[in-house]
Amino acid sequence: MTLYLVRHAVALAKGSWAGLDSDRPLDAKGRRQVVGLTDWFAARPVDEVISSPAVRCVATVLPAANHHGVDLTTTRALLVGADKEARKLVRRLRKRAELGERAFVVCTHGEVLPGILDALGYDDGAVQHAKGSVWTVETRDGESKFSYELPHPGDDPVRS
Repeated sequence: MTLYLVRHAVALAKGSWAGLDSDRPLDAKGRRQVVGLTDWFAARPVDEVISSPAVRCVATVLPAANHHGVDLTTTRALLVGADKEARKLVRRLRKRAELGERAFVVCTHGEVLPGILDALGYDDGAVQHAKGSVWTVETRDGESKFSYELPHPGDDPVRS
């Protein structure tokens, strides 16, 4: 199983957005990051894309879903504050993947990623999670290998 854990790309600043936080769109830098992510995913298998319903999350991974001709499913389990549900979701994905080789893209928020990685057995220290970054989790024969990347070279990471 391959699980790609994506933190959404850079969105408009909370202070400059008058609407619901879940409706906050990507800014210009975030849209550039999406191009890099889409190119990065183009060279990788993608069988399913699952995202937080927040506009910034959907906008981050929808182009990859479209490129691979797969549907994008949203779930509230990937929203901030739904840590328990997010952990259950990735465990279910792991079980589904055991039935056959699958590659899942999961897009969420920075506050949710540490719990997901913990649920998958990551215990190698602090969790990096720049906006627009990807954690790749390869699981074979019950063993997981974790790697972290910023798929848009030349972009300075934005944390928090």
